[in-house]
This record gives sequence, C-alpha cells and structure tokens, in this order.
Amino acid sequence: KAHAGGQARYLQLTIIQMTGRSCFIDSDFLVNLDGLFDIVRSKIRHLLVYLTSDTLKRPWCAGEVTVAYLTHKRAVPLHTASFHSPSDDFISAAHILEYIAQSDFSLADYGLGEQALSDAFHWILHDDFLRRVNTRTTEASRLQLVGIVEDVTGAHSKEWRRSFQARDNKPNVTHLVHDLSSGYVVIAADPRDDEACAGAGIVMLKITQKVVEDGIVGVNLLHELPNLDLADLQEVPAQAHSLIIVLSEGSLHLDM
Repeated sequence: KAHAGGQARYLQLTIIQMTGRSCFIDSDFLVNLDGLFDIVRSKIRHLLVYLTSDTLKRPWCAGEVTVAYLTHKRAVPLHTASFHSPSDDFISAAHILEYIAQSDFSLADYGLGEQALSDAFHWILHDDFLRRVNTRTTEASRLQLVGIVEDVTGAHSKEWRRSFQARDNKPNVTHLVHDLSSGYVVIAADPRDDEACAGAGIVMLKITQKVVEDGIVGVNLLHELPNLDLADLQEVPAQAHSLIIVLSEGSLHLDM
C-alpha cells in the first residue's frame, strides 16, 4: 500500500468499470485477517498480486499468497518496476520469516508455517503455469491498466466500450482520449511518478460522468497525450475548460 496504494485503487476501479465484476483491495479489510484469508480462500476468482519492492514482505500479503497456493492456486502476479525477486535463499523455509517484516501477529496462528510460506513464494515467483503480467513502464497509464485487465480477465476494451455505452444509453465517457482540443478538463501529473499518475486517473474516473453531464467535452490526462512539446504544453491553460494539477514530490521541478 505504501508504494502502490493509488495504482492498486486505479486498477481496482478500472476492473470494476470494464468487467462489471466486484474487485476488492486487501488494505480495505486488514482489521480482520481471518475474514481476509477466508475471502482469498473461497470467495475470489483471481488473486492479483501487485508486486512492488515490499509486497511479499508484508505479512498479510504473504499470508494471502500462501492461502491461494494452499487452496485454489488462482493468482496472477503483476511485476512492477520497483520489484526485484528475492533470492531462493531469502525465501527458503529456514530464512523466510527473516524476509517477511515483523508484525504484531503470527502467520503460524493462521496455519501458515515456514514451509508453506516458502513453497508459496517459490510458486508465485517461479511457477511456469502462472500467467505473469509485466507492468515495468514509466507511468501508470490508463492504456496500460486496460491492457492488464484484458490480460487478466479476458475482457476486451472495444467490447467494454460498446457494452458500457449500450447499457447506460449515454455517451461513453471512459474511453481513452488523446486530444488537446478546446474544452476539456485537463488533469496534470508528473509522468515519472506512478502514484501521482494513478491519482490523476482516479480523479478522472470519479469526475468524468458528472463533467459530461454538465455539458463539458470530457476529461483528459495530460501525461497520456502523445508527442506533446513545450509549445503544446504552454497552450494547455488557454485551451482547457479547467486545469487540475496533482502535486507530488517532483511536480514543480524544472527538468520535467
């Protein structure tokens, strides 16, 4: 959550919107690990493991992966740019509890011992039968997330767009727009910051329907518009209906 909470939420909302299926994030359920592990054990179709630098070090994430391994083995690991696979020695049964961060609960209390954890980690990292999705790009773009959802669920963005428009009998306001013509609400975020880009995407998903209902052309994510030069960027304030800026650590650096 600390490194990819926004990206996970953006992916969740995209899955719900594209497929109509329910999708939950484990951080919404951490107050009850028994309930969380039961959901993973018996109430999900896929466990999406969003692998960042610390994902497998989080005890609840380690527990979820192990529960999935011990039961249905339905999981899709998503490799992000910050993830580096631990060595086999680190995740051996002898050392895995040193690899997983300390917490105020014991995974052994949930029937998840060292050998089971080690076997589950080797499975999620190395099993040839698991589909792996590589998200090693420089931005958490809408196009990238649509591709992930298509890969994981079998949904297709063109079919989703048609069904979305037909279901609601409204203009499709969630498609990918690559246009800087006048009248859009434009959301700007640092394209080098995955969390900032995900935050911009979440704002877009939350406001687009209301924006269109109010007679505004639509919403654009500035970091997803291709081939923009400095002259184009200077025109944004004048062309846009309004400009939303997601401020993050590097937003105002001159080398953007």
